[in-house]
Amino acid sequence: MSITVILADDHTILRQGLHYIISQHPEIRVVGEASDGVEALELVQQHAPAVLVCDISMPRMSGIEVARHLAAGQSATRVIFLTMQDKEEYIMQAVEAGAAGFLPKETVGEELVKAITEVAGGKEYFSHSVYNKVFKALRQVNQKTEVRLTPREKEVLTLLAEGLSTKLIAEKLFVSEYTVSNHRANLLQKLSAHNTVELIRKATEMRLLS
Repeated sequence: MSITVILADDHTILRQGLHYIISQHPEIRVVGEASDGVEALELVQQHAPAVLVCDISMPRMSGIEVARHLAAGQSATRVIFLTMQDKEEYIMQAVEAGAAGFLPKETVGEELVKAITEVAGGKEYFSHSVYNKVFKALRQVNQKTEVRLTPREKEVLTLLAEGLSTKLIAEKLFVSEYTVSNHRANLLQKLSAHNTVELIRKATEMRLLS
């Protein structure tokens, strides 16, 4: 039984080249090509391929958004990102969206075929060139989930981000300045920050500020 694949990339020549390379493998069959994210999502819903190979940056809907839609719909199609966007922020978004593979566009055909085969078999495949970035991104995701703030700490954090002083925060929350200082100290410890500026920056990166 062949592995069905859909290719999604807004560059026609690249897409056709990938189609040719993949089609040389007897166990892989390309069942559709998409030039943007919306079309990719429609084709996946229509053909239910084993694997979707797509770029991150695409018109109408990004590859990340496509992956999120598929995950939300509990689609069995697994996503491999083949992209030039290999910065940690993109890798982290891809991992959070449920990507099963991530490769740079300069990847040679043999590695892409290997990635498709392994991902279709239930494994994950990340190119060696992004391997360390993947695990750094995963650590960042884990760090987000490990930080637990109390409701009062969240209030203090929000007011600190608004630039309020300890005195003003105390007045606003009807507590003592000593209590506010204790909450601030706890926040600094939980986020491994050395000052308020670093605290707010890390809280923003970890999406702790609504």
